Amino acid sequence: MIDAKDEAGLIPLQLAVASPWPRLVDALLNRGPDLGSTGFAFPTESDFDEIAKPRVGEASYHFKQRVASGLLLVLELLEKRGYRASRSDALTIMRLFDKWQLFKKSSRSTFVDDCFVNARGIVEELSIPREHWYDDEDVVIVARSLKMNPSLSLYELVHLPAEEATRLIACKDYHEFWRSGDLRKLPYGSREDCAVHLCEKLSRGFFRRWALEHCRDDIVPENLNNEDLWRVCLGPRVVKPLAQSNGVGKRKRATNVVIKWERPKKRSMKVPKII
Repeated sequence: MIDAKDEAGLIPLQLAVASPWPRLVDALLNRGPDLGSTGFAFPTESDFDEIAKPRVGEASYHFKQRVASGLLLVLELLEKRGYRASRSDALTIMRLFDKWQLFKKSSRSTFVDDCFVNARGIVEELSIPREHWYDDEDVVIVARSLKMNPSLSLYELVHLPAEEATRLIACKDYHEFWRSGDLRKLPYGSREDCAVHLCEKLSRGFFRRWALEHCRDDIVPENLNNEDLWRVCLGPRVVKPLAQSNGVGKRKRATNVVIKWERPKKRSMKVPKII
């Protein structure tokens, strides 16, 4: 029964969303009514914590690819069937991206909260992607041969600006790339870096969409990464443009932006890195 609830009070569709399992979600949606006319509730963060866990023996890069592409594809399927995502739903997804370490970091940090204590009580640095990993000769050779869709290789995607990538590749393409298992063809040391890079580009449209919705008439600079856009979504009207004079009494379009935010609190849970 598609409306039967489990012990936690979740129906099969909610369980499939929290997995996240796009194919099962699509099958359940094909058997059920339009979500616009039902009382479907998006799973909570705690639901995802209980259900969307790394599988036994699953590599960290594989887990990140699976949950990032699966979650956003599931949201896309729900919205196509009439579900209207709320700001609360969006923030739940953003917090999960932070918890699952799916945000791209530009450089290694020396802050204490970018470290954690392992099982032996030793402080270790979190895994943060290396800069320019994609220029490694062995990576280039393999990336040129891997296809994200019929007209775009992994190598081409990696070098595209995030906004352009959003226009050229669909969420389903990212998920099918995960299903293919092709990422394991890259040199071992670059798989995690590539997975996080793909998560950043895959989710760019989602984060920018909600930042624009939150800021409305304010300008959201295009050079912000997804973690920055999440911080924008956390506060009130945080983006303000600064106009500059061109010296002849006219005003040029703002080129500098002041962004005011509070650093999100770090959560204690860390995704285990399984080799």
